[in-house]
Amino acid sequence: MLARASTAEQALTDLSGLKRGRLALAASQTVAGYWLSPLIHDFRRAYPGVEVSLQIANTDDAAALIRNGEADVGIVEGEIDDPLLASETVAEDDMVLVVAPGHPWIGSAPSSGEDLIASEWTLREPGSGTRAIFEGGHRDGWSLNGKVRRHGARL
Repeated sequence: MLARASTAEQALTDLSGLKRGRLALAASQTVAGYWLSPLIHDFRRAYPGVEVSLQIANTDDAAALIRNGEADVGIVEGEIDDPLLASETVAEDDMVLVVAPGHPWIGSAPSSGEDLIASEWTLREPGSGTRAIFEGGHRDGWSLNGKVRRHGARL
């Protein structure tokens, strides 16, 4: 009995000091690809006894992984509207417009909202935080008018 108590006490001490344990992360594609990797690398160097796993999903799916207990923490770029989950801003980034060579917007921004509306768009799949941010333009009074191509990969 004393051995079990000692083992339990040591496990709690180790976990509280981040000597060992597991951390299951869920991250959106954008965050995982551009922002999170160096942070995971630094965390693993600082806490080599903590096993870190990462599942990459869109914002909605990452929230579901947390809600279902399959991930401990999620890091996404989109808004999470779920009363069961708490969120906090940990970083900010800018979304930029990328156009093909020879496009009229090279060297200058679109001159009006009408220019944006009249253009064709290639966006991430529904559920992506990046797409949701872009589609937030609807709240600002402009519409994509069905000029969206879906982009995303699925297995």
